[in-house]
Amino acid sequence: MIPFASVGPEDGFDHWHQVTCRNYSQTECRAIPNDCFTATVATQSFGKTIFSNISSHTRGGKTLEVKRNPAHIRKDGREEFFLWVGREGRTMLEQHGRVATLLPGEIMLMDQTKPFKLVFGEVSATTLVIVERSQLMARVPWIEEAAARKIPAGTPWMRLFMSLLDGLMSGGQAPGTIPTTRMEIMALDMWAGILDLALTGECANSRPYRQKLQQAQDFLRAHLDDPDLDNDVIARAVNLSSRTLLRLFAEEGMTPMRWLMQERLRASREALEHHRFERVTDAAFAFGFRNLSHFSRSFKAVHGVSPQQLLRRR
Repeated sequence: MIPFASVGPEDGFDHWHQVTCRNYSQTECRAIPNDCFTATVATQSFGKTIFSNISSHTRGGKTLEVKRNPAHIRKDGREEFFLWVGREGRTMLEQHGRVATLLPGEIMLMDQTKPFKLVFGEVSATTLVIVERSQLMARVPWIEEAAARKIPAGTPWMRLFMSLLDGLMSGGQAPGTIPTTRMEIMALDMWAGILDLALTGECANSRPYRQKLQQAQDFLRAHLDDPDLDNDVIARAVNLSSRTLLRLFAEEGMTPMRWLMQERLRASREALEHHRFERVTDAAFAFGFRNLSHFSRSFKAVHGVSPQQLLRRR
């Protein structure tokens, strides 16, 4: 983890921009004369999660605008998610073709791996929570689609989020009886749950991954007889990385191979009930099972009856 630098009221614009590029993101920003600009930056760590209090004040009609473009992303490659918490004034984020204006008591999400533009109001004060990408995506697989969306102030989950954040920031490290790592995991679990609860409905209809998930499921249904299917084969068939494929199915609470197994067992039962096969072996091979014993055990575990018993009943 890089050592985080700070900015004091006596520091000028150039120092502020150098520190923010070092601490957070490589960006470009039009210079503001020092007599029209005051800012502060202070950070503290809690495990691998970083908290930063950031404030700025511009005068003389000057606008503080920060941009991160693809060249910056290629240069520094940072991948964290930023949770911006409004404290005072306003801060505008533009990302993914959406614009969110953060007001006091609100939260908005920013994705480091995508271009963005930040415009700070004449007065802007925020707390920035920097979370490792893998930590948040493991808990909320669709979180990339929530960039430039915000949770409004005054909601119960927002109050819960703020209460935990302020408690951790004021309390420093975890009590001696509780390891900091465990406290961090508990905080991330709670914050991820709040994001899931507050944003899932807003994002549900706009998530392009739903189409990719449907495409992957259609491919699997069309190839139930292929015993050589695995995550890599499926991912290539629908032009996804294996990692992204796993994330799509994780949103449904399972893995691609588990979903495939369920679909094979459902289809094989339907085929046996409709007299498509006279022998269990033929049904097993038709739905991608190489091992008859494995097919029979899995079939009975799911349906409560073995395929042989189902044939005898018929």
